[in-house]
Amino acid sequence: MIVRIPCSNPNCNHLILPETAAATGGQCRPCVNAEQRKAYLAEIERNRKEVNLYDPHDSALNWLKLSLTPRKHDPLISYTACPKTRQQLLARLNPNELDELRDTAIANLIENPHFAENILRYLSSFTQLNLLPVLPYLLNNHDYSFEQLFRYADNAITEKLIERVEQADEYQNLCLIALAWVNTPQAHQAFLKWQTQPPAWLKQPSLPLNQYTAYAHWQLDTLGNYQPLTFEPCYAIRVRSTVEQTAIGYLDKTLEACPCCTMPLETLARINPSQLGWVTAAQWEFLVCQYCTPFQEVTFFELDAQGCGHWSSYNATTHHSNTADPESAWEAFDLVIAEQRPAIERSDQFLPEDYSQVGGFPHWVQDCYYPNCPQCTQTMQFTAQLATDEFSSGVEGTFYTYICVNCSITASHYQQT
Repeated sequence: MIVRIPCSNPNCNHLILPETAAATGGQCRPCVNAEQRKAYLAEIERNRKEVNLYDPHDSALNWLKLSLTPRKHDPLISYTACPKTRQQLLARLNPNELDELRDTAIANLIENPHFAENILRYLSSFTQLNLLPVLPYLLNNHDYSFEQLFRYADNAITEKLIERVEQADEYQNLCLIALAWVNTPQAHQAFLKWQTQPPAWLKQPSLPLNQYTAYAHWQLDTLGNYQPLTFEPCYAIRVRSTVEQTAIGYLDKTLEACPCCTMPLETLARINPSQLGWVTAAQWEFLVCQYCTPFQEVTFFELDAQGCGHWSSYNATTHHSNTADPESAWEAFDLVIAEQRPAIERSDQFLPEDYSQVGGFPHWVQDCYYPNCPQCTQTMQFTAQLATDEFSSGVEGTFYTYICVNCSITASHYQQT
């Protein structure tokens, strides 16, 4: 019979072998490890140094470079955060400094790619700087991971992308997405040619051609005409701070009940597209069921003559018992359309910014998604996204809204990590 003895730690109820007790001074291995871990952390705390790399007399350019430089973790060093946000620093750079920052990225593409990528992401999203000089380096290294940069491509770069697509090698899918981001008549003609005269290699891509262009937020219709999948201008969405501001709504309960769970439908957003400079229409109301929409791929609604949304008969209604907890309902917020921003500014998923907006390019939490109108089967246009965690604690996920202008049908879609 194996004899075991209690661990010498009075707060531990483990039984250990006598041999273990002799080796550890009477404690079990978990207690020994816990003490060693505690001593290790205490030693780090005693010796950790606070390091401030940001000299107040240094330039905004150097601050930005320091902020974007990846650092190897060292438990004995605590770096002071940059006093300014990266976006604020970018706004202070003059054209020559922006060019220098771009050249720094190019110089580090091979030896320090993470640093270079950090720079290029911020330059691409928050400045109007032409990043065409970067593209030859990306092509030479078959680096298509940051496909949005190819929207700066000229005719020569575009022609090289087309040639590489037609080579049908292992980079073909990435080249197709990069070419879609070029989004020029030259790129449109290439996609139209492959769409109307399918080459032999067209069986190889993992997606239909129109799905590649959807990643760049456009498509060609059945007649080959260019069709944007988003609206511009783009505006941020903020919580209303004064009574003078006109709210666009947010999870504001309506009088109509969801046919699936019988809970009230709610207004996700109510916007005036004419005031936004999109199309001539008085109002678009986008509805959602906070209990059902997150569990369905897409939910459709129909706009009446006044632009008010109603549950659509195109939805597959599945009745189920209502198990929703009223206390778990999201708070209602009054939201407003705030400052205008570039369409691409919030589409990069790797930039830590707020994402709620109307118009512009969506930021996908999971993958690119544009539903087809259930009436005319055309791809619907993206209109707004609301990241719920920006306005309410304890919830997560992003709602996306779409519209088919010709059919007056809206859609709501939900994604979360």
